[in-house]
Amino acid sequence: MEFPALLFLVLCLIFFVNCDVEFKLDGDFKLTILHTNDVHARFRDFTSRGAHCQDTDGCYGGAARRMTKIKEIRRKEENVLLLDAGDQFQGTVWFYVHQGTAAANFMQMLRYDAMALGNHEFDRGVEGLVPFLKNTTFPVLAANIDARFEPSLQGLFLNSTIVRFSDRNVGIIGYTTQETTFISNTGFENNKAFEKLYLAVLGELIFGDVKEAIRREVTLLKENGVDVIIALGHAGIQTDVDIARNVDGVDIVIGGHTNTFLYTGNPPTSDKVAGPYPLVVSKNDGGSALVVQGFAFGKYLGELEVMFKENGDFRWWRGNPILLDDSIEKDPEVEAEVAHWGQRVQELHAQTVGSTSVFLDGSRRCRLEECTMGNLLTDAATFKHRMRNGTSVAIAMINGGSLRASIAKGERSNMTFGDLISICPFGNTMDMIEIKGKHLLEALEHSVVDYDVDLQHGKFLQVSGLRVKYDLSKPNRQRVCDVKVQCTSCDVTEFYDLDLDTTYKVMTSSFLVDGGDGYSMLSDNLLSHHIFGDVDLDVLIEYIEQMSPISTTVDDRIDFISDGDPCSLHASAPSLQASLLVLIFCVLFIKS
Repeated sequence: MEFPALLFLVLCLIFFVNCDVEFKLDGDFKLTILHTNDVHARFRDFTSRGAHCQDTDGCYGGAARRMTKIKEIRRKEENVLLLDAGDQFQGTVWFYVHQGTAAANFMQMLRYDAMALGNHEFDRGVEGLVPFLKNTTFPVLAANIDARFEPSLQGLFLNSTIVRFSDRNVGIIGYTTQETTFISNTGFENNKAFEKLYLAVLGELIFGDVKEAIRREVTLLKENGVDVIIALGHAGIQTDVDIARNVDGVDIVIGGHTNTFLYTGNPPTSDKVAGPYPLVVSKNDGGSALVVQGFAFGKYLGELEVMFKENGDFRWWRGNPILLDDSIEKDPEVEAEVAHWGQRVQELHAQTVGSTSVFLDGSRRCRLEECTMGNLLTDAATFKHRMRNGTSVAIAMINGGSLRASIAKGERSNMTFGDLISICPFGNTMDMIEIKGKHLLEALEHSVVDYDVDLQHGKFLQVSGLRVKYDLSKPNRQRVCDVKVQCTSCDVTEFYDLDLDTTYKVMTSSFLVDGGDGYSMLSDNLLSHHIFGDVDLDVLIEYIEQMSPISTTVDDRIDFISDGDPCSLHASAPSLQASLLVLIFCVLFIKS
């Protein structure tokens, strides 16, 4: 019975036949999985970069387009799952106005079968998540979150769920990144040793080991007659692959968090492809598992078709993310609902704040290098302090992961409230702290720990009032080559060397002050902390109102030197040692 299938595939390869013809034997089971991740409150369509879309722009995504494609596939296929890998919350003015209720409403309309909790579902704390969970009828999953000491969440989410089709049972296990405890607001005090901290704290959530939690659920699901197991979660592509390789019993991993774009063949846009769709991972037990992610914002709808043999092994698979561009009509019922919910949003969204004469880059490049949006917001923070207190604070810094959208220049150079809230959606306050230079240096070193152009960690710092040089060829925490600090009392702009023992005033976000993204060297070494109550969005708005049209550029605040170039900060240590040796030698020589 296996030989005809093998012969068919060989013929397809030899003669380049269009292999869309399905091959199915008795006892086989075909499953179609539609999936999204990191939608971030994009209920209406948006530009290619995820910003608010005007009628004259090329628009993508949105709940109405997604529904059109979902309906089409459901009509065609028998066994269809619609899954979301987390981070429905946060990212646009929609979340600012409606919190999680809009996500609950539209996910219900599209009839999602299950969702994993993402870290941004906790951005308004546990109390901000509860209304969403109470207004959803589909299962929300997180096997590694322990809510035994958080009464308000008990019974509102599950470890796993089973979807029963006519001839197979499919188990879905949820998981959430353990980093949630220090990149979102779960109630945990941020701790530099968070990765070792799994002790229960009254009234708090506990985020346990992802793989161990999934293993426990695999055992339970197998005992309940489940044939196919999907791990659905929000922890990044490396964790997804790790689960696929090292957790026995998991057939498919649907992931999110790193906004990874997997695609087979020529992609339909310029979005950077990180690998084939699906990733085929060899398991340690000799089998294989499939891993998929679908970029972000709902720009694409992931579609994975898998044929399982009667014994549960793969017979074949195929698929790709489907680009939801303006060639796809909007479902009229969902579009009417978008219009209804969007009335309050549009009123606030359309208010003009200022204008820009340059492209303001707030993309994920801000997690890798100096960017104009990072320069704009950090400059706005120092400006705000000067306007309020009449004194200068030269230094400001924010994490690149806090910037969530770009603004293009062009005929429409006006910036609206909606544009700006898409950039700064988290509601962090901009605080002033005092720290020693040595702890500022530690923070700059942490900025490039495990620097990775693919993972694009959100902790990378954007700065104002500093000139920083990095050498990425050096080991972690030895990569800062040079730091210059802007003079606050000089008549002209001058920079001088960072002094490790000097106390510096720094404007930064409450998120970093609290040790978010691992910046415990800030939270643990504060000499003073002044909370003015200014939300980052308001700081940005005030600056743009005063300084429009904005002309911020990249101006060499952050530089990366190549291997072999002088690295003065670390090169100075050997020369000091050499000088000391010469001095000792001279003393000994004189005494002799």
